[in-house]
Amino acid sequence: MARFEKKRTTRKKTQKREYPLTDKQKCFCQEYIIDLNAKQAAIRAGYSKHSAEITGSKLLRNPKVSDEVAKLKSQRGERLEITADSVVKEIAKIGFQNIANYLQMAGDDEGYISMEVLNNLTPEQTACIAEITEYETDTGRKRFKFKLHDKLKALELLGRHLGIFNDNLNLKLPEGCGVLVAPQAIDKDEWSKMASQKKVNGK
Repeated sequence: MARFEKKRTTRKKTQKREYPLTDKQKCFCQEYIIDLNAKQAAIRAGYSKHSAEITGSKLLRNPKVSDEVAKLKSQRGERLEITADSVVKEIAKIGFQNIANYLQMAGDDEGYISMEVLNNLTPEQTACIAEITEYETDTGRKRFKFKLHDKLKALELLGRHLGIFNDNLNLKLPEGCGVLVAPQAIDKDEWSKMASQKKVNGK
């Protein structure tokens, strides 16, 4: 007696079709790298103002959009010859600036302090100046005042880049011991013992 075997039919897996970026999405990418503001980039790209914030957030989560943004940033960096080293060096200029380099003493006895002549400053020093403002005194004389870029902020950025600061120091303290600020120089286990001792002493 002949046996009849059923032929197994295999279905070919259909590959998910990939769609290229739309013109609006491409425009969003171009606009986003200008100021890294997703909401405003979405508005400038032609998306609705009412939902621009949500739209911008969704677009950045799109893998193709994020890849395009990364590519555009990389291309811009190559065009401008911007490297991580050049950025860190510029921040270091601000972080290690000295206000004394911008001042001069006028008169031995008077101790009058004035701003150093701009022509005498180096390019590295002038790069640290955030603004120069002209104003008029009560006597009608014109004066200038200047402001340097934020030194502490620059040092903070350098510290984060070099891994000096640790913002994720989480310690589980014994219940009821209160909140303690742990200096980084102390080991976590040692600090926990100190916290326990504080609870015992009731301090």
